[in-house]
Amino acid sequence: INAEYGVVTTVTYNLSNIFDKGQFVIVDPKLQIVCRSNQQDLLNPSSVRPLDLCDYTVNTHYSLNDTNGNGVCQLNASVSGQFPSLTFPPSFLTQAVFQSVDVVNERLCNHFLARNLVINGHTIQIDLWSGVDDQLPCQMTVLDLETFATTNWAFVSFTRVIPLDLITRCYAASLMCTKADWVCRAIPNSDPDLLGAQLGQLCSVMDCTPINPGGSHFIPNNVESHCNWAFSTYYEQNRADQGIQACAFGNVSELVPPSAVKNSIFSMEGDSSIEHIEKRHSFIDIFSLFPPDLACAIK
Repeated sequence: INAEYGVVTTVTYNLSNIFDKGQFVIVDPKLQIVCRSNQQDLLNPSSVRPLDLCDYTVNTHYSLNDTNGNGVCQLNASVSGQFPSLTFPPSFLTQAVFQSVDVVNERLCNHFLARNLVINGHTIQIDLWSGVDDQLPCQMTVLDLETFATTNWAFVSFTRVIPLDLITRCYAASLMCTKADWVCRAIPNSDPDLLGAQLGQLCSVMDCTPINPGGSHFIPNNVESHCNWAFSTYYEQNRADQGIQACAFGNVSELVPPSAVKNSIFSMEGDSSIEHIEKRHSFIDIFSLFPPDLACAIK
């Protein structure tokens, strides 16, 4: 498959319901990134949803152990070589033989078969179904003719237009590795009416009890201070999954380093947002404990 760029969503059946969101892989030569979300050991499935990002613009591999909440950056390693291409092995392209036109995943697809391919020392058979109308994959089956192990990929979606939310989710890995202690706050001196509108929308989807009368963050009682708490709280809870989009509140929010908010509203007495965040992310001191043996998403 020679695709300019694409999104692959695979669905695994007859396994734990943790796979309800499936796995997605993004390969984007324009951004020079390869991203993989929710890779799992199918024999030992886990409730966590890991995320890997290989950013070839900075030759760095970022790995996030979980996107369900505040995942921890496990690896910030160098990548080597050129950006990978989306191509099948030449042996498949030369040996693939058209078989039939089948309906696969509710799509009309051409079926190609290649037998007795030797790839990485294994003799395998590849069945590939590609769309009659767009040539994009419908399904692929790889059979190891020595062990008879079979791997199936069902491509429920494959597109050359990558949704923005998936791109920002990919960059959550680099965000957690390089800016884990940064804070989302209201831009100082923003229009109070705009801040109030964003705060109202945000409090409709999260618990804002702490900034209600009598709450631990009600004082100072002004819209900017309340937005500081709400923006930073929402960002901390959702950044591992949404990336920088978790700090996108119109044009009245910004992501800043801890030094920018010290001696500000965040430094008030009690369990203030910045103090809370600094405590939660003391993991930076134990990066050396994680094994540096994670591979990039696609080689």
